[in-house]
Parts: sequence; structure tokens; C-alpha cells
Amino acid sequence: MKTNKNKRISNKPTDSFTMVHQETILNKAEFNRFLNWVSAEYELYLQDNEKGLTVYFPGICLQIFEKSYENNLLNFEISIKSKYEKNGVQISRQVLSILNHLKHFIC
Repeated sequence: MKTNKNKRISNKPTDSFTMVHQETILNKAEFNRFLNWVSAEYELYLQDNEKGLTVYFPGICLQIFEKSYENNLLNFEISIKSKYEKNGVQISRQVLSILNHLKHFIC
């Protein structure tokens, strides 16, 4: 039986993942577009749109919410908390990919 030394499989609580990403966007319309895109990407999961967007996955919580609006710039935060690092990293890459697409490819 072969073992892969680079692969880490564990159910210990220390394998949890937390990411907090601060971001700035030009206006509230673009922020709302970002929220809609993320919401559509994860439409099969439980969501709360009360303040920003919260998506509940099995073992993962994704939150995107407005921090402040100053000088026509909207500051917001993306927060991901996961029981397992691998799953948290996957969701964070997907969400940041959506944000990158919005910021760089939309006029």
C-alpha cells in the first residue's frame, strides 16, 4: 500500500480553515452584482440575504457583507469558516475567481 506524504487527511479540529478577505469595489451596483453572481453559483445551498449574503454549506459558512461606503468606494469583507481546510480553500478560490472576473472583465 502506497501513502502520499503530501496528502493530509485528518478529522482533528486543528484542520479548520478561516479566511477573511477585505476588498474594495467602485459602487454598490457592482457589489450587488457580485452578491447575485455568488448567490447564483451556490443556489442549491441554504442562503440568507438579510445583511449581505451568507451561504451555508455542510461544514462551511461563507459570508459577504458591506463594511463601509466612503468616497464612492464600497469596502466589504468575504469571510469563510470551514471545518476542513481543503473544502474551505476550494470555496475561497471559487468566490475570489468570481470577484476577479467581475473586477477585470466587466466594463
